[in-house]
Amino acid sequence: MRQKNTAPYQNRSAVRDYFAAGDRLVTRQHKDMVMNRAVTMALTIFASCILPHSAQASTALRQAVHAGARLFQEAHFGGHLQVPLNAHAAFASALSDHASTQNTGITCATCHLHGGRTAGRLPDGRQIPSLRNAAAIFPRFAHGRVVTLSHQIRHCVRQGLGGTAPAYGGRALVDLVAYLGALAHGQRIAIGAPPH
Repeated sequence: MRQKNTAPYQNRSAVRDYFAAGDRLVTRQHKDMVMNRAVTMALTIFASCILPHSAQASTALRQAVHAGARLFQEAHFGGHLQVPLNAHAAFASALSDHASTQNTGITCATCHLHGGRTAGRLPDGRQIPSLRNAAAIFPRFAHGRVVTLSHQIRHCVRQGLGGTAPAYGGRALVDLVAYLGALAHGQRIAIGAPPH
């Protein structure tokens, strides 16, 4: 029986050649040890390249979420729609949080109450679900096609607010998607599931 080769390796090419030769006497533990060192080295290099950017990414994401929240509360995207005088009583009472809406036009927050964190109301009184899991359930299949979260936001701006939909990839749409993503933080991803 051959003895194990326990000689230390002087360089990486010797290790590579040793494993390439397929020597069966190398123990599984030794292979694992070499592999773990290689993985540790790769992760260290990866972290050194990425980590300096994480503070910048964190700041940029936080700014996008805040900008999205501001748009959600204040922007009417050029819409001219006002709260109807004959709005359903439940809708009118829900507007007490947004008294300024009467003067500036409808915003997302007009129907999606408390920043979208709770169920809302349409002007005809119908209840609509919260937006807490919106980012976790899109894309969805609706009206015979796949609809993404960006599509849905653009639709709501055009139809619900009577405004000009934000451009795909534009700052406003990115910020609104970031805001809805923040609302869905911790929600289970369930593409196509119903909103709650």
